[in-house]
Amino acid sequence: MTSVCADKVKNPPVRRRKGAALLEFVVCVVLFGFILTLTYFFGWAMKNQQNVRLSARYSTWREVHTSQPVDAARVNALSLDGAADEVDLETYSWPDPSRRDYVDAAGQVSGPAEDLAGEIILGRFAGIRRAEVAARFPTDVGAWQRYAGSIRSAHARQGVEWRRGQAGASSILRQEYFGRLEDATGSIQSPGQNFAAMVRRLYHSGW
Repeated sequence: MTSVCADKVKNPPVRRRKGAALLEFVVCVVLFGFILTLTYFFGWAMKNQQNVRLSARYSTWREVHTSQPVDAARVNALSLDGAADEVDLETYSWPDPSRRDYVDAAGQVSGPAEDLAGEIILGRFAGIRRAEVAARFPTDVGAWQRYAGSIRSAHARQGVEWRRGQAGASSILRQEYFGRLEDATGSIQSPGQNFAAMVRRLYHSGW
């Protein structure tokens, strides 16, 4: 009896785990598939959100560049790859009231000063432009339709396109103060044309 008990202690019986590996495999596959599905749908939603942000920025830039309203169908085709079934686009523009005050203050000095200030402040540096875009993206997944609503984004920027030389006022100042000189040097005949061209290059260069 003692030898039998000692033999059981040294060599315990092997427990059968038949089907445990298959069960673990099924659980891991289901969990991995669930995570992969969530990754796909969240990536799809993130892509749409980034495209809506890009659409708002594009709409604002386009209105600043062309001074014309942007069409929602064009925004859907260019920025959203035509994937949205509903696109709402609203653009706003309003001037800064303090700029008008600057122009009025310049007008108290003289009429040409008011014209110059109006051209620089109100013409070149226009008011603020803002665009709001809302888009709804269709999906065939019923569970995802409960959470897929409109994605909204807004963007605002100054009503001037910042390019080299555009923010400066040198061209306006040349037109205001060197207009007569421009006409006079342009009418000089030979042999003084080279000298007149040198004078024009002097005040046309950056200063």
